[in-house]
Amino acid sequence: MFFPLRYLRYENIVMRYPLFAQSANNRLLCGIKKRKPMTTYLNLENLRFYAYHGVMPQEQVVGNEYIVNLRMKVDVSKAMASDEVADTVNYAEVFEAIKKEMEIPSKLIEHVAGRITKRLFKEFPTIEEITLKLSKRNPPMGADIDAAAIEYNITREETKGFLQM
Repeated sequence: MFFPLRYLRYENIVMRYPLFAQSANNRLLCGIKKRKPMTTYLNLENLRFYAYHGVMPQEQVVGNEYIVNLRMKVDVSKAMASDEVADTVNYAEVFEAIKKEMEIPSKLIEHVAGRITKRLFKEFPTIEEITLKLSKRNPPMGADIDAAAIEYNITREETKGFLQM
C-alpha cells in the first residue's frame, strides 16, 4: 500500500510523514511530541574565599574559609552559535561580583547569600534562576564538622518582594 508523504519543518528538522498522520490543525498524530526549549546552566564550583563573617566577635577578626557553589540558569543558545562571550554570562565577571560581596563582613551567611543573589540578578539580566550554596568551613561551634552551609534555589521572579532590587 502506498501512502503519499508530506514534508514538515519541525524544530529545525525536516521530517517526512504520511498524510494520514496529520490532524486537521496540522499536528502530528504519530507520537512525535514537541520538545521543550533547551535548558542550560552555567556552574561555578568550589569558589574559595577567606572572609570575616560570623556572629562571634572573633570570627570577624580572625576570619574563616568559605566555599561558594553557584548554578545559574542562562540561555546560552546565542553563544553556542556565535562563540562570543557577549552572548552569555561572563563567569569571570560573576566571580568578581561574588568576591566583592564576600569582602563585606556580615554576621550571617544567609545575609551574604542574599546579597550575592541580589547583585547577580541586578548585574546580569540574562540569569533566570540561581542555585547557590555558601559553606562556612570549620565553624566555631564545638562540633566535629566540615562546614555549615546555606543552599537555596531562586528565580528572578521570586526575588521581587524580599530582595527589593
